[in-house]
Amino acid sequence: MALVDARLKADQPIDHDVAGLVAAYAKELRNTPQGAELRRAHVIALLKSGQFDQAFDASSKLGGDDATQASSALRRTMLQELTDRASDIDFLHHAFSQKMEDIDQLDHETKVSMADRFLALGFPLRAENVLAHLQPEDTNDRAQVLAARAALALNKPSKASADLLGVENDEADRLRVRAQQLADARDTALQPLSERGGPAAPDIIISRAEGLQQIPPPGPLAVGNVPAQGALLQSITQKASDGMLARSAELLAQSTRARERIEVMLAGGTQHSSVGN
Repeated sequence: MALVDARLKADQPIDHDVAGLVAAYAKELRNTPQGAELRRAHVIALLKSGQFDQAFDASSKLGGDDATQASSALRRTMLQELTDRASDIDFLHHAFSQKMEDIDQLDHETKVSMADRFLALGFPLRAENVLAHLQPEDTNDRAQVLAARAALALNKPSKASADLLGVENDEADRLRVRAQQLADARDTALQPLSERGGPAAPDIIISRAEGLQQIPPPGPLAVGNVPAQGALLQSITQKASDGMLARSAELLAQSTRARERIEVMLAGGTQHSSVGN
């Protein structure tokens, strides 16, 4: 435990072998007075060795999710290490699974760092949510600039301008310009077309109505180009010289001839019937 605490205070990594040794002690002595401290040391050893999945899993199994003061302190340590040292994939996986009340327990710098990582990875809404949990008295230039960047990413130029109040530096000036550009673009988009130099809406309707009147009425070929369709049918017939298509064409022709014969026979029978009467 002393080794783990020393590495934690010195902000130094811990080897996997050391983390495994601490885990063995934590399991062996779990029912002793040292059990709780060994469990905490085990989780911290996993964090310091870069095993974030195992650390969060061990924390849950060893009671790291309850509301005791010790568990809350361990949770803060875990989230601090996650924000500062985890890979992007590990960070997103575990940071998104945290409750906002857990994030609310973090110190100011860890919250700002977490929001910075969320924003850098393309999650401005989550960054904005984290920054919203800062205490007003703890707000500084870095937090305000991050809040303005998140607001601009979410297309909130007015909020970005408000977030930058009192901040005087080059980045803040650039963000103010960007916020003004977005606001101007939005105002222009919402402006009536006639105020932007274009025709008014009634003029557009009249113009379109006049254009419709110039369209010639549909003629007999409106449903399609009949000569072209005839040529296409002829081409299909010529290509149907073999295979199933040719056989289908032949059967259709036979059926047509048979129908013609039947019609002739019926007509002849009707004539005979008339003469007999």
